[in-house]
Amino acid sequence: MALKEQRAYKLLAEKSAGVLNCKRIENQNGSGMSDFVVQGHYGFDIWLEIKALDDLPLRLTTCPLKGAFEKGQLPFLREKISWGGHGFVALRANDHWWLFDPTMDIAAIAKRDIDHAALAHGTAIDIVAYLDRLRIDSIPYAKPNYRTGTLRRKNEN
Repeated sequence: MALKEQRAYKLLAEKSAGVLNCKRIENQNGSGMSDFVVQGHYGFDIWLEIKALDDLPLRLTTCPLKGAFEKGQLPFLREKISWGGHGFVALRANDHWWLFDPTMDIAAIAKRDIDHAALAHGTAIDIVAYLDRLRIDSIPYAKPNYRTGTLRRKNEN
């Protein structure tokens, strides 16, 4: 994992503390396994491939993630999804984050379309909130508090 991606992983893990259980995966066998596995409060797993850039390209027609994936990375995530799991690509550029569905042709997304193509974008906390809601929305009594990492009843303040 490149240094930029390590920094992105560390920041996302810090912002996830108490909300999601995050583990970085060191795998040198070339299988395309994702960088990051996350476990939510209710036991569901999320696989994340993290990409990091210093900044987005200047030209609106440039595809920031073109050539960013190693062989096997997107197929690994797509296989997890095909078995009913969760898999995403997270991109960090400066302090902004985007979360993408890996079944899309992510490498072909131009800078001008990046916000529209993303499932979620904003700060690291926005990405954590999106991932935490994957299952929590179906539980009527639980409402996450992203500041403290605790759950409270939906009718509580």
